[in-house]
Amino acid sequence: MRPDGHEPSLGARSALVVAVSSYTDPGLARLRAPARDAEALGRVLGTPEIGGFGVRELLDPTAQEIRHGIDDFLAERGTDELLLVYFSCHGLLDARGRLYFAATDTNKGRLPSTGVEAGWLLERLDECRARRQVIILDCCFSGAFAQGAKAGDRDVDLGARIVGHGRGRAVLTASRSREYSFEGESLTGTAVPSGSVFTTGLVHGLRTGAADTDGDGLISVEDAFDHAAAYVAERGTDQTPQRWLFGGEGRIWLARAPQVATPATAALLRWPGQLRRRVRRSRPTVDTPPSVTHPGPGSGPVTVPAPSPVPTRVTTPAMEPAPWSFSGDRSRPEHSLSVWHDSNVPEDERRITGMALNPESGPSEVAFTVDGGPPQIWEPVEGRHLKTLPGQAGEVLAITYAPWGALIISCDDGTILDWERPHLKPRVLTRDPAHPASRIARAGRHGLLLAADGPDGSVRVWNTYTGELTHHIDSDSHGGDPRITALVFAPDGGVLAMGTRTGAVRVVSMTSGKQLARTQCHGGEVTSLAFSPGGRRLAAGSVDRSVVLWDTDRWRKPRYVFPVGGGRVSRVAFCPEGELLGVGTNLDVRLLDVDDGRHLATLGQGPGRATAPFDFVHSGLLAATDLDGGVGFWDLRTSQQLFRMAGGHRTRPEALAVLPDGGHVITAGRDGVWVWSFRSGGRMTYYVWELL
Repeated sequence: MRPDGHEPSLGARSALVVAVSSYTDPGLARLRAPARDAEALGRVLGTPEIGGFGVRELLDPTAQEIRHGIDDFLAERGTDELLLVYFSCHGLLDARGRLYFAATDTNKGRLPSTGVEAGWLLERLDECRARRQVIILDCCFSGAFAQGAKAGDRDVDLGARIVGHGRGRAVLTASRSREYSFEGESLTGTAVPSGSVFTTGLVHGLRTGAADTDGDGLISVEDAFDHAAAYVAERGTDQTPQRWLFGGEGRIWLARAPQVATPATAALLRWPGQLRRRVRRSRPTVDTPPSVTHPGPGSGPVTVPAPSPVPTRVTTPAMEPAPWSFSGDRSRPEHSLSVWHDSNVPEDERRITGMALNPESGPSEVAFTVDGGPPQIWEPVEGRHLKTLPGQAGEVLAITYAPWGALIISCDDGTILDWERPHLKPRVLTRDPAHPASRIARAGRHGLLLAADGPDGSVRVWNTYTGELTHHIDSDSHGGDPRITALVFAPDGGVLAMGTRTGAVRVVSMTSGKQLARTQCHGGEVTSLAFSPGGRRLAAGSVDRSVVLWDTDRWRKPRYVFPVGGGRVSRVAFCPEGELLGVGTNLDVRLLDVDDGRHLATLGQGPGRATAPFDFVHSGLLAATDLDGGVGFWDLRTSQQLFRMAGGHRTRPEALAVLPDGGHVITAGRDGVWVWSFRSGGRMTYYVWELL
């Protein structure tokens, strides 16, 4: 519903989704993205409360099936209907620059008779009576669609050609006329299977409502394109989406912006900024403020008293009641995962040497390495062992998932393997016995870059799409021990941050390969690095019991240096909205305001206090382990523990993660791996409150 209370009717609307993944011509590589693109786009367009389209799909059709399908789709349409045609396939140019869409039976050497010419599609659209038409093309050279597409039409008037007889026509293409789209004419067969960047951005904007930038509750074609184009730009792919809008009388509304999603995963998404404004207008009770260290004009930081008041509990009467409630006082884990089922290692010598969550949508999946052995893959919610990956000659030192589900592992014999989907077949990225990597990091949300350290403190970076070594970063030359102890990419993959054993933090540009900054900011080992979700800030924690925070547009001097006190910092993490920084030690978890450097809260006291490891469920709720092996859930508005679960671990776990379903937590330690449900049995009930 729009703010003025008026919601225009979106009218009759239909969509035709054409996706071609498999080709008989050996010169056309199999594409992995189209099937996923079609499924994702069709689902969001067909959702009544979002797109409301009647959706038809043509999956892996022949050229003749595409022609018949388009003719049937466009026939006998009313003038007031909205029609959307989407193509995801190989785009091919002939010698005269004409664009063809490749079908399963297309022969590259015989495009006129075996391909579907873009000019033919334009003619069919011209003949259709529907006055509102949207064409979305996600294929190589798709920008050529708007160049006339007829032989010799290089100087044709673009506006007149595209508009045809329709009152309004919008054409969105994933690339220019001479560009590849992210997964297009790839002859390597290693295209990213999670969907093309352009369509993924388009679906994301519609599904989440993020494309509704003006907040009117409706998403126009322009809104959707702007979001998708920004999504492509953030991921650094070499393609430039294009847009043409002609002949329209007013906007073409593509979708309604969905309301806040399920309470369990989206409660209080707008809450953090509103909370800060409320806190600053209120006068909560305070204890003695800690010191905050600001960077001084010279070479070292200057410690000054923190501004007063500094709340140790963030609570105001205006924010009650709490947005969720619990009943009952204890809960036990649902089940354990038998990761040591065939191990003879005594319990006091066991080690969880790696744990990684698969970020791909769908059923939860987590990978473990136990005592350096081969990775085990589990479905944690149901407790099923899926696979143990064979073939590693050496001990596994590190594991991580790429966003599209591939598992990347590093072994002590210098091998880095990329276990690709869907059949988990290994691909060797490197095999260098002189450079075993104990830490690996992948780049951002598209995950194309992979960084791995070496025993001498150097770092190498690969493009996992091509297997090419793109950067070799020399070790720190400023003395001391240069070995890497923390490694992380910015969300967009543009920079790589490294922490060393001697407390230095280095930042290197992935565009130029140059070092942007080096700061000796800690007196001991850097244990954790984290970028904020938007990449605007970088936080570093250390064994010297301090946290340093940078603005990423001002690398030379840190924004703040926080003396944490208590135990050594083992984890720093931003909340999903990026406005709070969680700092975990072996004694407590503290919340810091990233804007003004205030210490907001220390979570808990005594045996049930929160400790690292911890994880944010969302921006209002945090899950953390405690010294007695339990898992507590903490309301970040009040710094109070809402609920505690125990009965699994006997000592504090070494790892904790919230599963993507938003209702389970997994913990791992020497005494076992446990899966906890915090929504089952009616024990936890969410309420969504809109704070104005």
